[in-house]
Amino acid sequence: MTKNKAHPELENYCSQKIRLENADDIYRFALEADTVKKHAKIILLDKENYVLYVSHINDTMHNYNLVEVSFIIRMMIEFHAHSIIYIVNYPEGKTQPDKYDFGFKQQLRDATFICGFLFKDYMLLNQQGYYSYAENRLI
Repeated sequence: MTKNKAHPELENYCSQKIRLENADDIYRFALEADTVKKHAKIILLDKENYVLYVSHINDTMHNYNLVEVSFIIRMMIEFHAHSIIYIVNYPEGKTQPDKYDFGFKQQLRDATFICGFLFKDYMLLNQQGYYSYAENRLI
């Protein structure tokens, strides 16, 4: 993995050929990152579900608003992503979505659809398990 010089928040996975096919794959991949504090990240995928980039959303930005959605769409366009996975790590144990998760998922799903991208999953996770909107047929 290498850092992108123009976007230091991005981790480049293009050369590693990591493929994420289902919620279990996503969970295992996401657990490799820091799981000590709450944070969100986006995983950008190509057409064959290979990880292109991972971007950590800073804590102040992760507040379920339109600014975050426009940032995500901009990243997808800039890095020629085909689809996205949005992950929120809740180290305190939460894995059930609340109204804020559902509302933001709707905003992000609508924006990616309008822009022609695939919204693959929205996942809440911690060390004990995860909740996948895709696995629960809510995408």
